[in-house]
Amino acid sequence: MENRPETNIQLKDILEMAPIAVAWSDITSDRIDYINKSFSTLFGYSLKDLPDLNTWYDHAFPDPYYYQQVIEPWIRHNQENVPVEGLSTRMFCKDGSVKKVRISFSIVADKRLWYFNDITDYWIAEKRLRARSEMLEMVAKSSALTNILDVIVKQIQYESPLSLCSVLLFDQASQCLFLGAAPDFPDFYNKAVDGIKIDLNVGSCGTAAYLKTRVIVEDIFSHRYWQDYTALARKAGLAACWSDPIMSSKGELLGTFAIYKRIPSSPTQKELELINFASNLASIAIESFSSREEPRTTGLF
Repeated sequence: MENRPETNIQLKDILEMAPIAVAWSDITSDRIDYINKSFSTLFGYSLKDLPDLNTWYDHAFPDPYYYQQVIEPWIRHNQENVPVEGLSTRMFCKDGSVKKVRISFSIVADKRLWYFNDITDYWIAEKRLRARSEMLEMVAKSSALTNILDVIVKQIQYESPLSLCSVLLFDQASQCLFLGAAPDFPDFYNKAVDGIKIDLNVGSCGTAAYLKTRVIVEDIFSHRYWQDYTALARKAGLAACWSDPIMSSKGELLGTFAIYKRIPSSPTQKELELINFASNLASIAIESFSSREEPRTTGLF
């Protein structure tokens, strides 16, 4: 009878094809011995980037307080050789983006086997629904426009933690943009852009408002739209700005929504979707505010 070569199927071979992110580490040394393809796809790291758990934690949970108060107690509480109750948490990826995942692990011999289920899309949908509901409730209660716009800005910054966002409001009479919401920008920057006249080459927002189209500036210091404002941007630590005109349901300019980055950056498809979401939400808020019967010259100022 002809001998058949035995098929030697290793654990790594199985995990490499797993649809969820998987890694394993040495219990004694905390050395990371393996990450599968799904892990690299989800978080962007290779095994060379993550030699041990401390390095991984520093990347994934840059806030030491959160690690000490949440992650470490959870791991310590689950040291038995049984499947661990999952923990839902935010984790930073190599490119600075954030994923919402549910982590669990099990102990196999001298290894800790980690599992990461990506629940980002569900988390984002839930957070956006809450932000929209909160905004509409504030509109119904006639809250200040600045407070309403702050909710939108903070939602976008929550989804994109390495971003700074702003809303500028357009005044038809003066053809200028005025500060709507920019809670995390330095005061000197907000004062500098408050009341800026829209035109070509007036940063990303002034140009986007003038052209009534999205403006993507990947590198502020090499783009002609910013040539008169590079010193201001450098002082504020800004290096990229993507700005969307906020349009009314009738096609009228209401203002701009902008995402700023501290390093030269191009928006991903998800970040473009984020800009769309923010601009649409801001449009609803501004139009609702403008429709109130208040003795204002332009409806906004």
